[in-house]
Amino acid sequence: MVWFPPGEKHWHGATSITAMTHIALQEKLNGKVVDWLEQVTDEQYTGNQP
Repeated sequence: MVWFPPGEKHWHGATSITAMTHIALQEKLNGKVVDWLEQVTDEQYTGNQP
């Protein structure tokens, strides 16, 4: 289990050879549940940035 405080930027994901299960319990803050951020590229995810 992982817990992030409100407003903390984080990311998660899977690759073609690794799996990920995401079960989220979310609370509303000021009427809003979540702020989705930008997607990362495969290079950013694997750390192979040019």
